Amino acid sequence: MTSTEKYSPSMQLALLLLFIGLGIIAGSACTMLFANLYLGATPNDFAAVIASSKDPLVYRVLQVINVIFVMILPAAFFARINQSDAPGFLRFTKAISGKQAFLLVSIVLTALMVGGSLGAINEMIPIPDNWAKYFQELEDEYNNQVLIITSMKNVQDYIAGLFILGLLPAIAEEMIFRACIQKVFISISRNAWTGIIITAVLFSMMHLSFYGFLPRLFLGILLGYVFYKGDNIWLTIIIHFLNNAFALTQMYAISLHGDTPAAALEEDLPLIYGAAGAILLFFLLRIFNRESEFVLSMYRTKKIS
Repeated sequence: MTSTEKYSPSMQLALLLLFIGLGIIAGSACTMLFANLYLGATPNDFAAVIASSKDPLVYRVLQVINVIFVMILPAAFFARINQSDAPGFLRFTKAISGKQAFLLVSIVLTALMVGGSLGAINEMIPIPDNWAKYFQELEDEYNNQVLIITSMKNVQDYIAGLFILGLLPAIAEEMIFRACIQKVFISISRNAWTGIIITAVLFSMMHLSFYGFLPRLFLGILLGYVFYKGDNIWLTIIIHFLNNAFALTQMYAISLHGDTPAAALEEDLPLIYGAAGAILLFFLLRIFNRESEFVLSMYRTKKIS
């Protein structure tokens, strides 16, 4: 899988950054407009007004604005200038089997074991106290926003959370990171693993979470590998969504028992779980590779005929 030859790899990177930059500007404008109309904020205080708001609708709207303007639209425009068939460029294909879907569920469950242990390792990394305080403040701010967005008091809130924090980010992040950024860096480096790892690092950094960096780095590598081998963005969207949905479901289940759902965001696993998960994941990915080769060969044969 490499990028189209219509533009050089460096030009593709420049164009992608341009589209993302324009998306950030447009998204910021929409955010300011929404803050003005809904919260009465002015350009001078809109950030403070939003930060002080506890209204779930505010953060839900901002989440939708962010994923649409910063990820979905830039990815769509980038795909369109590269190829007339934009969905084809983004690899929205029908090359998927029931066996692959079953394997993806198993892969997510084992990946959660590995990611939980990596979270524990991440906590062990020694950093200066002032850095730890700063990173913890970012973590608390992110967790508070997640809790406000979800605010799962009933089934309707749970379903809304699955869409806004589960499905929508899964689609948007896979479009921009795997289908665009990863393709560009594989083309630039001319090495699949280099492109996958660079993209995974950027993917993890984008979440601005030091204590979640290793788990998200691992998730990014897994998603990049599955996308590269399966050549179908639906595969990584499924993994991404299931990963998000598991955390949201855990939060919802905890809230039903009267406990704070924040506990679900901070839970790590013993290292032995990660080791077991890594072994299982290795064998699952080998089976996935064989099934993907078969599915792609059948899909390409069918397209030719």
